[in-house]
Amino acid sequence: YYKKGLHGPAVEQLQRVVAKAGDSAGYRFHLGMALAGKGDKAAARRELEEALRLGEKQQNFANAEEARRTLATL
Repeated sequence: YYKKGLHGPAVEQLQRVVAKAGDSAGYRFHLGMALAGKGDKAAARRELEEALRLGEKQQNFANAEEARRTLATL
């Protein structure tokens, strides 16, 4: 949904995934990006910051730079 620009449905699906596997930097990143696309800046910031925090532990968080760039625009 996210890649198609359908941010509302993407947020719904990603929130379900994060509820089950909230310790994934990748899921948090994608939720944050969908929230940013939807215009919910506060929630997007919260999710992207959490993704970066989790990504530090995982050490192979490929989307870290994109998360930082997006945070700078929120």
